[in-house]
Amino acid sequence: MMYFLCMRMLSAISFFCLAISCSIADELCSDVLVSQNTSAINTYKDAASAWLSLIDQDNYEKAKMDASAKYKVIFKGNFENFKEKRQELYKLDWSSVNTTEARKEITSSFSSEQIMAWSNCMSGKKTELYLADHDSNNSYTTVAVIWTAGNGIGPLRKTMVNVIGAAEDSGLKAQTEFLPGSHFFTIKRSTPGGEIRVTINGIYGEQEQSKGVSLIVPAFVAKQPMEVPSRSEAFEAASLGDRAKLLDILIRGWNVNTEIDNEQNRMLHRAAEKCYPDFVKWLLDGGADRGIQNIHHDTANKIARSRCGSGSAVAQLTQQ
Repeated sequence: MMYFLCMRMLSAISFFCLAISCSIADELCSDVLVSQNTSAINTYKDAASAWLSLIDQDNYEKAKMDASAKYKVIFKGNFENFKEKRQELYKLDWSSVNTTEARKEITSSFSSEQIMAWSNCMSGKKTELYLADHDSNNSYTTVAVIWTAGNGIGPLRKTMVNVIGAAEDSGLKAQTEFLPGSHFFTIKRSTPGGEIRVTINGIYGEQEQSKGVSLIVPAFVAKQPMEVPSRSEAFEAASLGDRAKLLDILIRGWNVNTEIDNEQNRMLHRAAEKCYPDFVKWLLDGGADRGIQNIHHDTANKIARSRCGSGSAVAQLTQQ
C-alpha cells in the first residue's frame, strides 16, 4: 500500500515556479528536465515547443542523445546548427516558451521515474514552497504542495489555505502544516472545467519567517495531438525549399522517404529537381535515402545532374 501511494505521488507531481522567482538552484535542475524525454514531447506541440525552448549549450548533447528519431534532423550537427533550425521553426506557429512556462509544460507529463530525477536534483538546494497541478480533467485536478526545506528547517507551520472554485479538496484547506516533501490533494471543480485558485501561507524556522505561494489551475481544455502531415504539405515544402516547413512536418511524424506524388517521387527527388542545396542537406540529415527511384527509375542524383548540372552542389550531395 505504501509503495502504491508513493508511486501515485511521484506520478502526480508537476513542478511549477508560480508567483515567485525561480532560484539559481532551480536553474541548475534544468538539465534534468531537458534530458527526460516523454511521450508528450512526441505527441503535443506545446510540450515539444517547451522542450526545445529549454535546450541550451550546456544540455544540448544530453538532449540530442535522448531525442526520438523524429527529431533527428534538428539535432544533426552542433548546438549552433540546432539554434539555426530552432529559429526556423519559430517562423511558423512553433513559439519560443519562457523558462517558467516551459518547465510547467514539461513536468506536467513526467513519469514517476522522471519526477524522481528532478526531486533528487532539487533536494536540499533551497527552502521554498511550490504549488503544482497535474492529472487535470474536466471534473478534477491534483494539486501538489511541495515544501523543499533545508536541513533542520522543519515543517511549514501555522498554514492558512484558501481554495476558490473547488467543490471538494480532499483535506487541503484543513492542513495546518506541511512537512518537507510533497503532498497531494485531489480537488473537484465546483463547475465542470472551471478554474481553481489555491493560496497557501505559513511560517518556518526558529525566526518564524513567512512563506507563501499561489496557483491558478486554468479552465480545462483537452489537448489536441499534433496533426499528421499530408502528402500535399510535403510536396509543397519540397517544391518551395521551405526548411521551416520541413522541420515542422518531420516533427509531426512525416517519414522523409514517403511518396509525395503519383510518380513515386520523394521529397529528395522534388528538392533535387528544384536545385535547393540547403534543403537537400536537411533532407539527408533527416534520413532521406539517396538510392530510392521514382516511377521513371530516376534517383535524386540523376534528376540533379539533369536539372542542376553534374558539378552542382545538389548533384554532389545526392551522389551515392
